[in-house]
Amino acid sequence: FTERRPFVIQDELVRAELSKLPEKATLLYVDSDISLMVALMNGADRYGAIPMPMVDSDVRLRSALVARKPVKAVVQMPDALNTVTTYRIRKFARQNYGFLFSATDRLSLRAEAGGPLSDVYGLIRNTGPELKVQIKGKCIAECPEQATAQEIVVPSNSFGWIPLWKKEGGDVTSVAMELPDADAWLLGLRSSPDDIRVHWPWNEQWKTDFHMRNRAADRIETLTFSVRELLSRQKGVRALDFMAADRPVVSDVSGLVFLDTIYSRPLH
Repeated sequence: FTERRPFVIQDELVRAELSKLPEKATLLYVDSDISLMVALMNGADRYGAIPMPMVDSDVRLRSALVARKPVKAVVQMPDALNTVTTYRIRKFARQNYGFLFSATDRLSLRAEAGGPLSDVYGLIRNTGPELKVQIKGKCIAECPEQATAQEIVVPSNSFGWIPLWKKEGGDVTSVAMELPDADAWLLGLRSSPDDIRVHWPWNEQWKTDFHMRNRAADRIETLTFSVRELLSRQKGVRALDFMAADRPVVSDVSGLVFLDTIYSRPLH
């Protein structure tokens, strides 16, 4: 199935995530063609499974979830986040979930529900010389342009989380970045770099608008990072009520996204 969909799987990280589950755990698979097959090939056959596409009604799905109490939901990453494949980049580049600087020249972030952004960190891998990223925030109230313009220096041959915007710089509704044409990747965006198992802002509910260098200047692409969007891309939004209310995404680094359900965190 590698020819049908642009996906990137790191099997060792899938196995590491599965190893954290209790012995008699049940998993809810939002899609069955990628997440279920990949998980089974990495040892998930020892756990119970509810393949959502095979449950033909909402009533039967709810009954199965209540009866079997899956502790995790699993869904594949959005194809569009594998930008090298999705946007047919004519460069020799390893596939990753993220934005290749030499293929992406502009990127901006905003909160899906509006309102101010919190701190913004980017996970950047730079395999070339030192580079500079131009950052500009859009103020909620009027403010001088120099107050929201920053230049971020990314060291040569580096990999790690870099602060792209700190809320001490002012309350902004969006942050725009101009990316240099360089051999570097943006491999994550978060409000905090503390959780190394989650690279993308599903829990923050951010939207990103970006422009690929090989597209017309006015052709802007949009990706929404939210649990609802993540599930709905695989027609799985009918299970939304069974996801944990607070920061349900617990891992996305393997190429599969693991989410806590309401049965993952017992009430005390």
